[in-house]
Amino acid sequence: GPLADYSKLLEALYQLKMNNLWDPPTAWLLSPLAWHQLQGLTSNEGQPLMPPSSVGEVKQLVSTAIPSDTVLTGDFSKLLLAFRSELRVEFLNQAYAKNFEYAFLVSCRVDAQPMHAELFAKLSGIAAPSTAKAK
Repeated sequence: GPLADYSKLLEALYQLKMNNLWDPPTAWLLSPLAWHQLQGLTSNEGQPLMPPSSVGEVKQLVSTAIPSDTVLTGDFSKLLLAFRSELRVEFLNQAYAKNFEYAFLVSCRVDAQPMHAELFAKLSGIAAPSTAKAK
């Protein structure tokens, strides 16, 4: 369901502590939906809800590349990146020649693998609040 408080994030931090990640995670990777829900949390009095220090001290990074129902966290210094093919740069001039313009097509295949999967946590199943109205 929707993020109604910081308890799910605290649960992820608890799991990381149980897996011996004692330093704070390097980042929260949030979908725009998760970021929006966290930024809109309010107390019963309507005041903005401040995150616990353990949640607030971790940098929040937002990306549309993250599935909308997902939050990732962990020690991203322990994430390995590998190039699966050479960086390829192609010069494109046919489609742009009439305007005296040039373009480049750049591609590369990259793969990622955690050194220790237990140093990462994934929250999934985050949903937008229901907009259904009772009759």
